[in-house]
Amino acid sequence: MSWRIVHLSQQAHLSIKDQQLQIQLTNQPVAAIPLKDIAMLVLEATQITLTQPLLCSLADHGIGVLTIDAQHLPNGLFLPYLPFHRPLQRLRWQINLHQGRRKNWHKQLIQQKINNQAAVLQRLQPQYPTRALQRLAENLKPGDPDNHEAQAARWYFQALWGKQFQRSQTRFYNAAINYTYAVVRALLARHVVACGLHPSLGLFHDNEQNPFNLADDLIEPYRPLVDYWVCQRYPEEPQDATLHATNKRRLLQLLTQDISNNQDHGRRSLIADTEALVASLIRAYTDKNIVPLWLPVIGDFTITSDE
Repeated sequence: MSWRIVHLSQQAHLSIKDQQLQIQLTNQPVAAIPLKDIAMLVLEATQITLTQPLLCSLADHGIGVLTIDAQHLPNGLFLPYLPFHRPLQRLRWQINLHQGRRKNWHKQLIQQKINNQAAVLQRLQPQYPTRALQRLAENLKPGDPDNHEAQAARWYFQALWGKQFQRSQTRFYNAAINYTYAVVRALLARHVVACGLHPSLGLFHDNEQNPFNLADDLIEPYRPLVDYWVCQRYPEEPQDATLHATNKRRLLQLLTQDISNNQDHGRRSLIADTEALVASLIRAYTDKNIVPLWLPVIGDFTITSDE
């Protein structure tokens, strides 16, 4: 199973040799990484070049390539074109999905998101009672007609980062979670495509201009995990809202942290856990009953690596 995230933030030339990614930095010896170990390649520097044979090999190995724009946020994702042998079958699953089942799966995702938000506050801001969040999760109805998700988010973020905090502000914390959200979203899109699902056909998200609606549904319970990770990496918010390369490397370490889920409670890296969630969605499509998805649990999440 692939497990590495390769982040390049300086000038480099990338090529392929013997099924290994060859990284040539200026005035440095060539570094080689087996393709089978790589889950995603993050290209941030503007002076990176790569060969067409390398792109083909990345596609063959199901490796996502994420590009970063001038604002230092992910803006493009290269995914394999032919990853699965029965794409039409799975496209029909998505198109013909019963509305009741769609709403139930969305309910599971949002309930776990809110429960994870409560767990984050219990750890980081124990002076705030979290029973209100837990009640919002418990009373969530399929389709969320009462907008419990938005109510929970408003209370949660202000409890986490202060009553003046807004998600639209230019702040380090917003930049950090936005960047990490985008990487996790790209990772989920990679798994979705690898399993033959179409990433634009979501469960709840249905924006016609969004090619990754399904990834935006599946990322929801992981967002509080990202928030917690950012707070652990940066207990005090730096005054500079700009994310530097060092910051991003620290944030990307989240993808190799071990977490557990609500089903087998086994511990696996976030990369493997997102893959397990998509696999559980595939199983749910074929089960006549509405079955629980494998969702991340933040309750026992502990940081297992540091710089």
